[in-house]
Amino acid sequence: MILVVFLVCSLYLPWTRGEENSSSAHIVHQSPSALIKNHGSSVDQEINCSHSIANYDRMLWYKQDISRTLKLLGYLNLNFAYSEEYVKGKIRIQGDGRSYGNFSISGLKQEDSAVYFCAVLPHQATSLNSNAH
Repeated sequence: MILVVFLVCSLYLPWTRGEENSSSAHIVHQSPSALIKNHGSSVDQEINCSHSIANYDRMLWYKQDISRTLKLLGYLNLNFAYSEEYVKGKIRIQGDGRSYGNFSISGLKQEDSAVYFCAVLPHQATSLNSNAH
């Protein structure tokens, strides 16, 4: 039997836009802190991420494997989910980037053993150049 181990980490963001020395830290919560599954099984909405940071509407999911390289798996932009091409059909991301999300992986293999991270990004409005034609 091969076990697939997931370590899930919370990210602490001690800054806010324009307020680097702010005492009110932004925190992203992730649970559970660890998860052990059998080879071939699935993680079905068991990895969760939440935050209550105003104007942060994008939630990104990363994987850090034994090589220690972070790989983007996908993200939520509001409630629109996007998975990177190399994991389409293997992972599922659900939720709303403004507050919560969960992450699923099917058909677990040894290479799925990793540390998984979620991170959040603020809304960025794009302004149109009034001189553009």
